[in-house]
Amino acid sequence: MNQAQRAFLIKNIQESAKNRIDALKHSMPELPNLEKYILNAVMSEKFTLRSPDEIRQAIKKKVFGLTDRETLLTDSRSYYTRGNLKSITLLVGDLFVIPAEYLEISKEYEASATALDDAINSIKAQLDGLVTRIQLASDKTLEMMINEVDDMGNISLLDIKIKEIAASGGKARELRNG
Repeated sequence: MNQAQRAFLIKNIQESAKNRIDALKHSMPELPNLEKYILNAVMSEKFTLRSPDEIRQAIKKKVFGLTDRETLLTDSRSYYTRGNLKSITLLVGDLFVIPAEYLEISKEYEASATALDDAINSIKAQLDGLVTRIQLASDKTLEMMINEVDDMGNISLLDIKIKEIAASGGKARELRNG
């Protein structure tokens, strides 16, 4: 197998991996919208504010995290407003108790996102290993792999097959040499 054929094989495998990764990314569930849950809690009068002590601690934490160029209060005046309006930006969880429904759906989202990230990382690792093995494999090994693999677009099948061929080739060499 010449270098052009190897490059063609690698390009096709990379395209297959990219398509699988894109499909996984498109299957990612939508990030839950905390704003909707907070607004729903406020409108249904089921919201709970943090205690004054907890809010005070959040403000202290914010103050201690400021750099020399930052300030606690920001000027929110615009052309359309009159007066000196100042605001403090806090995290939603610093002011409100986050609704349990949001926490539950957020936990499900995180589990799903982690599983998809793991699957994507696995595909990337398989791709890297497979490309390296294709570049280093003998012509005979690659020909055997191509002849035995029906679906050249399935990176997992290719990965398994090239490992099997490489392992059996290693055993055959051991028998010849030993």
